[in-house]
Amino acid sequence: MHVLVATDLTARSDWAVQRACRLAAELDGPLTVAHVVDSGLPPALRDHTVDWAERALRAEVAGHRPASAPTSFRVVTGQPRTALPELAENVGAELIVLGIHDDASRAARPFHQSTAGRLVAATPRPVLVVTRAAEDSYRKALVGVDFSLFSLTAIRQAAALAPQAEQVLVHAYHVPYRGLIRTPDGDQSTAYAERLQLDAFLATEMDALESRARDGGALPAARRSVVTEGQPGPVIRAACAAEGADLVVLGTHGRATLSRALWGSVALDLLGDPPCDVLIVGLPGLP
Repeated sequence: MHVLVATDLTARSDWAVQRACRLAAELDGPLTVAHVVDSGLPPALRDHTVDWAERALRAEVAGHRPASAPTSFRVVTGQPRTALPELAENVGAELIVLGIHDDASRAARPFHQSTAGRLVAATPRPVLVVTRAAEDSYRKALVGVDFSLFSLTAIRQAAALAPQAEQVLVHAYHVPYRGLIRTPDGDQSTAYAERLQLDAFLATEMDALESRARDGGALPAARRSVVTEGQPGPVIRAACAAEGADLVVLGTHGRATLSRALWGSVALDLLGDPPCDVLIVGLPGLP
């Protein structure tokens, strides 16, 4: 897997560079380390900044660089949200790795308005947002699923990125207007039977999804599934805390336009205050 990591050459990007170097070594693929210089700078200052950035990139990677991974350094001019997707296309990168701003910066500006958020929205490539030091390989990946074929993409990306990690497939479902639903004459047996039917349906859907993933070689030996009633965002956050996951994976295309919008909003909500590293699989078209 060809990994492209973008750094702004500040301390907040160091964790992203560290994780990208580890992934390149684990996945036995090339690594491209990139920095974007603002094209709006005066020409003399821009040229000076490019020269400085090339040296700074090598220095930043020196402590983390995997000996086995071929590493290239690219300094490009432009705006990150357009220059980095173009660079990823040119070098054939299969994964883009980013750092994330500190708490104060995230509180002042929603994620989708940040440079990283605009980049995530602009590229169809998987984007890994790193929130902590890469002290070890990923151990537990929590994958949000909606039983669609796009969930298979998320499962496969999780397996490709962290083949050694346990996978926990999490599905959140919501019964609308539950408080307004009444059974005839308050018949509790009817309500219980309907709940059994719902549970059976959800179990069948999860089994079918796991079967398709298994046939494609995407499910690791260590795996579990969790089906919980509730809104996707809170359910995923709660599951992440309960499971001790160090990676959350979301595919943001679902069964319908509404589902795509829902999972896109869930991804942006998680990235606004990420509980751990977050891998976003496809997020084009969001503002």
